[in-house]
Amino acid sequence: MKVALVHDFLVRLGGAERVLKVLADMYPLAPIYTLIYNEKAVKDVFPSERVRTSSLQKWSRFINYRALFPWMPRAVEEWDFSQYDLVISSSSAYVHGVLTPLKTRHICYCHTPMRYIWDYSHEYLDEQHIHGLTRFYLENKL
Repeated sequence: MKVALVHDFLVRLGGAERVLKVLADMYPLAPIYTLIYNEKAVKDVFPSERVRTSSLQKWSRFINYRALFPWMPRAVEEWDFSQYDLVISSSSAYVHGVLTPLKTRHICYCHTPMRYIWDYSHEYLDEQHIHGLTRFYLENKL
């Protein structure tokens, strides 16, 4: 069975990444798809040879990955999982929305949903110093 793992962001090692590590150990041949990958922060646990990033990766070098939130749902839908029998997503944010063909099973391990979106959206925007058009867009989406 051909398996792919999908995780929102690999930018630090936290609880969600510990779950992903267990999944990665269970499926050692499975590639790990992620929206943003910070190699310096996670390479010892998730080596770059195994990681497939989204089209947003190149932008994360210039701006904080959180400023890319409005484009993440679209980036998730760009991946092609037609060669896999099983896709396992580890998600609190976006990657549970992966598109899979009918023949491909999708199992989602859903972590606590993004609190900064549901409970603390305005405080989050202030803390992240998000202003201008990005803030206007996010306030209307949140």
